Amino acid sequence: MKTSKNMYGVLGVAMFVGAITIFGGMKEASARANVNLNLGAEPQEVVVVPSGVVYVPDQTTDVFFYGGFWWATRDNQWYRSHDYNGTWTGVNKRSVPSQVNLAYGTPHYREVYSKQECTRVPYKQWKENADSDMPKGSHSD
Repeated sequence: MKTSKNMYGVLGVAMFVGAITIFGGMKEASARANVNLNLGAEPQEVVVVPSGVVYVPDQTTDVFFYGGFWWATRDNQWYRSHDYNGTWTGVNKRSVPSQVNLAYGTPHYREVYSKQECTRVPYKQWKENADSDMPKGSHSD
């Protein structure tokens, strides 16, 4: 009888863990939905922050480039894309690189970085350099 209770206990724990895994996976899958952020034309210029993060200064949506991806946040949801105006995929906040989180988390980051020695670069010039520095298999256009 005691063995039977232990077996039911183990089975109950397994079902609980399984349910959490399934529902957690469903939540993660829903965060991966593709969206179109409609950012408009490519920016005229970008700002290169000392950490290597790039952001678009004249954009109402917070848009960054780092690690071969564009990163954007809207309504407390993060998105990622290989292309500035490409398909954006929702990602979990934990997937956003710490450098992007740090840049975005800096209060009034646009003002702070415009007063610091950050480099403003014409977008087309930056893009040519970024493309030449990209590892094979990733792109920024």
